Amino acid sequence: MTRLRILAACAAALLSLTGCTDPTDDTYLPALKQDPMAAWAPAGAGTPTRTFEVGYRAGGTFEGKRRQAQILRIYTLPDDAAVTAAVAAGITAAQAAGWTTTVTEGILTKPMAGTNAQLTILHSTTTPRAISISLTLIP
Repeated sequence: MTRLRILAACAAALLSLTGCTDPTDDTYLPALKQDPMAAWAPAGAGTPTRTFEVGYRAGGTFEGKRRQAQILRIYTLPDDAAVTAAVAAGITAAQAAGWTTTVTEGILTKPMAGTNAQLTILHSTTTPRAISISLTLIP
């Protein structure tokens, strides 16, 4: 009987812990999605070759690390000139949307959802040539 009570207490404790998980991200990922740069694409790029969206979680992964809210889009472009033009156009569009350049090329910041968001516009000149646009928010 005592063993049964111990097992029942352990099961109750485990069930109560499942209620301690982080709430769904209803602030940070939606804030990123509302930013104009979340929908921006280089001229002529078409559909992204890769896309990724994830919401913020304070507890994050099974390792207990925080997981940031992030939107990532990767577009393949035909040549180096298109990549260079896309990066310049992306930075111009970001500044028009209220993003501020930093001392690091291709990284911009903007106040968002009570914290600072980061926009990264990177390019690859290896085959295939591509541009990546990443919006990140960590409270």
